[in-house]
Amino acid sequence: MTADLKKLLNESPKNWRQWGQNDEIGALNYLKNDDILNAIQSIKYGKTFTLGLEMGCKKGDPAYPSSAEFSKFTVQDKSTYDVEKITSSKGGLQFTEEVILTSTHGTTHCDALGHTWFDDKMYNGYSSKLSINGLDKLSIKPIAEKGIVGRAVLLDIARYKNLDYLPMGYHITLEDILETAKYQNTEIKQKDIILIRTGIFKLFYEKGSSEYFKNFNEPGLTYEMNLVKWFDKMEIPVYGTDTITNEQMISSLHEEELSLHASLCRNLGIVFIESLDLEEYSIDCEKDKKYDGLFISSPLKINGASASPINPIIIK
Repeated sequence: MTADLKKLLNESPKNWRQWGQNDEIGALNYLKNDDILNAIQSIKYGKTFTLGLEMGCKKGDPAYPSSAEFSKFTVQDKSTYDVEKITSSKGGLQFTEEVILTSTHGTTHCDALGHTWFDDKMYNGYSSKLSINGLDKLSIKPIAEKGIVGRAVLLDIARYKNLDYLPMGYHITLEDILETAKYQNTEIKQKDIILIRTGIFKLFYEKGSSEYFKNFNEPGLTYEMNLVKWFDKMEIPVYGTDTITNEQMISSLHEEELSLHASLCRNLGIVFIESLDLEEYSIDCEKDKKYDGLFISSPLKINGASASPINPIIIK
């Protein structure tokens, strides 16, 4: 049987035109002013956690092999002044500066809704031709202009399963989500931002890149009609994980690859955040048994880009 996303997702729900034919932020439209005010009420202790990965780590950065490797070049420092290539400011003040090279998908990042498509159609029916030489529609810029603010719920599935990390290829189900929430005594509400911890980056940092990508199929969700209908019914605006792909690349259930990018992003307009660092935050959640908080993040306003690095903050 030939893999065919169009056939697989034939009856899968869509949000196209729900917010107008010119919409470019998808399910972020669910988050209104009242929802943000309600999210603020989830703050109890005032503790803050950043969820972005370190960039330029000595052990390497977990990123898909085809992504440009992170590089940092110093273009100005004390040595530049010492050899008199430049002069100090009047009064003697001196500066240092760097240039960085990174893939927009090469670290913790937010995907634009134009990042993915099939059957030549992106979210909301936009033509995939709009991706040529940079996204004319559905770039990261509209999401950056909106910003991402809402109540986030952490579902620590690895801890619920009593594992350091979920193994490669592990299939996370809707039942896993609901059972983990029950185990944590955490209520998942409509319009919540869903964060799933697999712990899999421990494998990368402990064993290295070669071992991580040897049998690469990260633990995650995959397309199931009941799962997608749940995301749709719950009006989930944003979904993030501590994995590179945010789902099983090779599905346990069907031949089609990356089917959640198709069913959640392309069809429902749900914004994906990938490669989160959830370790420190999850440890604190286990200690105080509070798994929700105010999530705040914004991509960079990059014209035409399919993603942007981010360093989200959660306040609990």
